[in-house]
Amino acid sequence: MRVLWIESILELIKKHLLPLWNDGCIMGFISKERERALLKDQQPGTFLLRFSESSREGAITFTWVERSQNGGEPYFHAVEPYTKKELSAVTFPDIIRNYKVMAAENIPENPLKFLYPNIDKDHAFGKYYSRPKEAPEPMELDGPKGTGYIKTELISVSEVHPSRLQTTDNLLPMSPEEFDEVSRIVGSVEFDSMMNAV
Repeated sequence: MRVLWIESILELIKKHLLPLWNDGCIMGFISKERERALLKDQQPGTFLLRFSESSREGAITFTWVERSQNGGEPYFHAVEPYTKKELSAVTFPDIIRNYKVMAAENIPENPLKFLYPNIDKDHAFGKYYSRPKEAPEPMELDGPKGTGYIKTELISVSEVHPSRLQTTDNLLPMSPEEFDEVSRIVGSVEFDSMMNAV
C-alpha cells in the first residue's frame, strides 16, 4: 500500500505542485508530530505544507499555528487535504491566497501569514497566483463572454469555533481592502443582510 501512496503523491506533484516542490515551498513527507514540533515555537499564522498520510489517492494539506489569547499554548489547525480533484479546479497557490476561516459573527479572514519558517506568504507564492481577470460590472448577468452566467470564484473556507482562534480582537473592524474583498465574494446584498443580523 505504501508504494501506491508514494506513486499517488508523485503524480500529484507532477500534475499540480511541481513548481512549488522545486522551489522548496512544500515540506512534504513529514508526520503530524514533526509538523507540530516545527510549528510550536513559530509566530502565529506560520504554516507549512505537507502530504497527507491518510489519503491513499495522494493529497496535500496545510497546518498553521496560533496562540491562546494569553499567548500560552499553541493551537494547530490542519485543513482537510486537497486531492487532485480539488487541485484540478483551483491551483494550490490560489487556495492558499484565498483561504478563509470563519468564526461565528466574525468576518472571514485568511490566517495564513508566513510559510515556515518565516517567509511572507505572498513572497513565497505570489509568482504562482492566477492573474486577475477583468471582472464584469456587478449587475452584468451576461458576463464578459455573453454566457448568461454571473462569474463565480472558488475559495476555501473553514468554520472554526471562536474559542479556537488566537484572538477575536483583530477580526473587526475591517480595513477598506478587507471590506471590498468580502463584499466582492459574498455580494453586497448578502453582506448587508449579514451585517444587519449581527
